[in-house]
Amino acid sequence: MRHTFSIADDGTTVKLSRGDSVTVVLGENPTTGYRWHCSVEPVGALSLEADEYESQGASPGAGGEHRFHFSATANGAFRMECRRSRGQDSVAGTFALDGTVT
Repeated sequence: MRHTFSIADDGTTVKLSRGDSVTVVLGENPTTGYRWHCSVEPVGALSLEADEYESQGASPGAGGEHRFHFSATANGAFRMECRRSRGQDSVAGTFALDGTVT
């Protein structure tokens, strides 16, 4: 089964089946230096299959959407931080899901 989540789903608990397709869609503007970085506890609870960025505007520096595609493999917590790649002191936003996989 396919599941899609956005910033509106931040902090929710979801029920998934092993092998379910999970897509997380989050706004991002990489020209600012801020990008989404993800962590999964335990490692491997969600397997990253692909990620892609699509600009939503034609002008230089326009923001867009970053789509992360995962496959559910085990129970776990999924957390993302929108930050600069050099340090966690520059966190601009967070996104989290708790998943139960059956």
